[in-house]
Amino acid sequence: MCAALSLNLAAATTLSAQNSALGTAFPIYVTSGANQKIVKIDSSGTQTVFTSGGDFTGGYPIGLAFDAAGNLYVADNNKNDIIKVDAAGTQTVFSSAGVLNAPAGLAFDASGNLYVANFNGAAIVKIDPAGTQTVFSSGGQLSSPAGLTFDASGILYVADAGSTAIIKIDPSGAQTVLTSSGDLYGPWGVVLDAAGNAYVTNKGGSVLKVAPDGTQTVFSSDNDLGRPFGLAFDASGNLYVANGFDIVKIDPAGAQSVFSSYNNFLDVRSIAFTRAHHAVEIANAGSNNISVINPATNTVAATVPVGTTPVDVAVTPNGATAYVTNSGANTVSVINTSTNTVAKTVSVGNDPVYAAVTPGGRNVYVADAGSNSVSVINTSSNSVTATIGVGNAPVWVAISPNGASAYVANSSSNTVSVINTATNTVAATVLVGAKPQNVVFTPDGTKAYVANSVSDSVSVIDTATNNVTATAKVGIGPINIAITPDGTQAYVANGAPPVLGFVGNTVAVIDTATDKVVSHIKVETAPVSIAITPNGATAYVANSGHKSVSAIDTASKSVVATIAVGTDPVDVAITPDGTQAYITNAGSNTVSVINTSTNTVTTTVAVGTDPVNATAF
Repeated sequence: MCAALSLNLAAATTLSAQNSALGTAFPIYVTSGANQKIVKIDSSGTQTVFTSGGDFTGGYPIGLAFDAAGNLYVADNNKNDIIKVDAAGTQTVFSSAGVLNAPAGLAFDASGNLYVANFNGAAIVKIDPAGTQTVFSSGGQLSSPAGLTFDASGILYVADAGSTAIIKIDPSGAQTVLTSSGDLYGPWGVVLDAAGNAYVTNKGGSVLKVAPDGTQTVFSSDNDLGRPFGLAFDASGNLYVANGFDIVKIDPAGAQSVFSSYNNFLDVRSIAFTRAHHAVEIANAGSNNISVINPATNTVAATVPVGTTPVDVAVTPNGATAYVTNSGANTVSVINTSTNTVAKTVSVGNDPVYAAVTPGGRNVYVADAGSNSVSVINTSSNSVTATIGVGNAPVWVAISPNGASAYVANSSSNTVSVINTATNTVAATVLVGAKPQNVVFTPDGTKAYVANSVSDSVSVIDTATNNVTATAKVGIGPINIAITPDGTQAYVANGAPPVLGFVGNTVAVIDTATDKVVSHIKVETAPVSIAITPNGATAYVANSGHKSVSAIDTASKSVVATIAVGTDPVDVAITPDGTQAYITNAGSNTVSVINTSTNTVTTTVAVGTDPVNATAF
């Protein structure tokens, strides 16, 4: 969305890798270890073999997780391999051997790192996007870790079959026991609901519910459950359990039924839903609607009427719900992305201009620029549960990668309000430069970078102390920042025209290790939005005054293509797989679609009036 509404600028909304992997839509995918298959099951329970043989030959696929782009990662317990399977079912070995020892459960964190339960190694292994392994946590309470899942704050939950415990591991690798013994017996799978309760499969033929304080209750037991392993929720709150030779469905009341059984199944241990779908949502501020683009066909699949002057779209991590800030109506429209209909309209403060969803998808934080507040919407009830007073004219909200804090740019008071998301109170107020417009975090969450549009600077905040540790002079009118996925560089779009003695019409590159500007890259007139591909190779810059997009090679820090687009391009959004970039052309009521391999426009899509924001998910 716009860094400030008055500037008519926008910045892409992205999703974290961890949570976008947590789908709630059919089909579901399961491992069938004894016959080396991954089986796909539709909503009627009908099975098809998605992939088999190949790298699984002689192995025992046992764990599953999806990345943000929809690739499936499979733990092969016999061969100590992690296999990546693309949407077509093609297998490649992502990471092998090393410190892997009978890998079982898998989970992605918010930065796209894959965590692996070493069932025979009493350890959790972290594998970065390049496939490099490190031991994240070992020994201690860990014995035979099996199931893994992350909560909204980045805490890893481990079902440990050997120690008969549910273990929580913080981002530093420190372990604490949430619960042990009691009704637990050989726990294997673990998943969290929206309230933070853990559901755990028990070797004794039951599913336990564990409250955040560790209290255990039996949620569902016996009947169809024999030896339950992995489990996952659908969008309606039904639980699906991998049960050896069948899939058991458990409704919210705990009632069981067999959803799908036998046929292709031989020792089913893991289960994963797919995302609701992938789409690109365009906020058309002038026509009061949202254009939904299907990225497979690059056609408008739906036009959804919303409130007056929609300026931003935020999407839940599972892709099921979109939240649209209607700045002229003081409301947020809640869209069901499966049906492309408005499920509810929520009243918030005056002039809501930006929204951000917590990593776990539990809450939406809305910047109400006209009432100097942030509205907190609970995604379960879609109601406002808190209204938090902040500084003057809040125009941006950024949620820390661990979900613990929301940083709010207050453009008229030259401050950033730091909200504790557990208490929804302001924990700190940080003085920054003049007219802050944008806040972004490094992937590890240790630093926040703030674009100060009038003081021509970027403030660097240490998130541990909430002190400004550096101020980098970058160029005229910095209004948007993007950080490379590895966290080493921050790219700053300096959107104002050049002034004698200053750098204008540039992108400044900050080395995040030193917080010094290491390069000024000349682009075209008024660069206002910037987005970087998931592999970190290319930055795309919308030049609103030049009808163009600059493609910057991040290795050489040079412009490798200047791509003609429509009039007044104001936002850039890149698909999770990195193959396409979508540019909103506010002056020509179109979206240009760029193929990121060729840096050419493949399609121009007519949308509504004054498209100001693009969100790809």
